[in-house]
Amino acid sequence: MDVQLDDNIKKYKHKLWKSLHNYKKNTYALKEARPKIKQLTIDDIKLIQNT
Repeated sequence: MDVQLDDNIKKYKHKLWKSLHNYKKNTYALKEARPKIKQLTIDDIKLIQNT
């Protein structure tokens, strides 16, 4: 995996996490979702962007 791609994935996950954080100030939901976001693969991200 090239560095640029990896960096983009990190940025995307961060953006996803931030939007979730803004959407729900519920700390329990954040704790639940954070590991799931970290586990996202490039295929998952492509899937999300295509919906």
